Amino acid sequence: VWGALAYHARGATGTVWNRQSRESAEADALAECRKKANATCSVLTVASNICGALGFYNAVVAGRQHWGVYASVRPTLGQATDNALSECRRQAKQPNACGVRTTVCADGGHRR
Repeated sequence: VWGALAYHARGATGTVWNRQSRESAEADALAECRKKANATCSVLTVASNICGALGFYNAVVAGRQHWGVYASVRPTLGQATDNALSECRRQAKQPNACGVRTTVCADGGHRR
């Protein structure tokens, strides 16, 4: 079982799960994200009972707009979320602006 989370740095996402192949999960997630972003997206892929999370921030620092996206894949949804937030806070121009944009588990467990 495969899932994927596609994302664009400025916030658009596409998330799918319960796909039979990696290729179909990635293609479906990318198509959904591209439709929303009207731009090229990146993809995070998960398999079996693995989960992923996307940390994100959007802040104005010294009069300039900054965006950041931090993807994480871990065995549990909690671990993936914690890692994505931790990485965002470590690298962001404004760490307190970090949040979780979206999550995915290959088996759909992120929806429970």
